[in-house]
Amino acid sequence: MLNPVMSSGHSAIIMMFALRCQGEIERLDPLLDDASFIDKLYGEQPILRGGQPVERPASPSLGWYFNDLEFGILDRKTMVFFSLFPYFAR
Repeated sequence: MLNPVMSSGHSAIIMMFALRCQGEIERLDPLLDDASFIDKLYGEQPILRGGQPVERPASPSLGWYFNDLEFGILDRKTMVFFSLFPYFAR
């Protein structure tokens, strides 16, 4: 049996992905208001918009977000998406 279906009707791999997302939310949610964590988010990834880096806003509005099957954190002020992990690594 390569990809069993759970009693909810979802495949087992989708259930494992959901559990992994839940674990990341539980681990990182307390840090979404931490200034050093936000600095680390903006500092680790080269975020470019129109060839120019996006600067960290003074008070970002961070929240959990799915971009297709890619899970991460979205800053709603700058519309910058920080990918934590994709469902399919492409």
